[in-house]
Parts: sequence; C-alpha cells; structure tokens
Amino acid sequence: EEVNMSKESKTKRVLRHLLSGLKLTPMEAYRSYHTMRLGAIIHTLRNGYKGKTYNIVNLNPNGKYAEYRLEEN
Repeated sequence: EEVNMSKESKTKRVLRHLLSGLKLTPMEAYRSYHTMRLGAIIHTLRNGYKGKTYNIVNLNPNGKYAEYRLEEN
C-alpha cells in the first residue's frame, strides 16, 4: 500500500482516471488514490497542469457530493 504518494502523483493518477473516460467521486478518489482533496486536484487540472488545462465538469452540481468527468475541449 502506497501511503506516501506525492500530491503530483495523486494528480497524475486522477488525471489518468479521468482521461480513460471514467467518472470520479470524492469517495472513489479516497478509496482508489488515498486523497481527500479531490476538489483541489480538480482545481489544479482546470487551471493548468503541466502546461495544459482540462475541461472537467461536475455532473452533480446540486447534490451532496461531486461527480467529475472530463469533457473534450
């Protein structure tokens, strides 16, 4: 079990998940990537990660929890 993953590593893992076409919720991010900061990671991806910005939408904007998916630009 990798507990000491860097923030960049978690960001890369979340990005890979979204690029594969899958949706991601905070609970899934916690279970799969050991992060409780999915919102912060999404913010980073939307505002520029390694020179690229990603169009990530919240499919559940008025719900109790977010559900993110990558949209094609």
